[in-house]
Amino acid sequence: MNIWGHVTMGGILGSERRFGAFCTLALLLGCLFPDIVDKPLKLIGIYPWGRTVGHSTLVWAAYHLSIQTIRPGRFSAVLHAFSIGWISHFLADVLDDFAQGVECTGYVFTSWMAWPIWNPDMFDLKIFSGGRECISTFEVLFTVLGVVWLVRARKGRR
Repeated sequence: MNIWGHVTMGGILGSERRFGAFCTLALLLGCLFPDIVDKPLKLIGIYPWGRTVGHSTLVWAAYHLSIQTIRPGRFSAVLHAFSIGWISHFLADVLDDFAQGVECTGYVFTSWMAWPIWNPDMFDLKIFSGGRECISTFEVLFTVLGVVWLVRARKGRR
């Protein structure tokens, strides 16, 4: 999934809430957080996969449970907005993997979501795609939805 697809998915999931500026920034940061964490880890060679720590639902669950212990206050809305953005990233990647299939992404059955219990190539689930880049229907759809969402948001401010 491309950046705009992730931002659009976060915007769709967070659009029903009335977020302030800080919460909106937290939502956007949460939408991109898994890639901000995992892609550099792959580039510098710590992990051979691009979906590990940031893409793990187990790490997200630990984060989400920890913010539940914080008493409601000034920052709780920001932390929850970040969490919504983060989970929207998972949903976008799952939809993208499903749409593109193994041929483009190389991932089967989103095994990356259970990292570190399952690695992306555990049980030969990782299949190499030959380096071919694919643009999925969902990427195009989410980009179009993002433009519509931004236009509607701008009309609402007038």
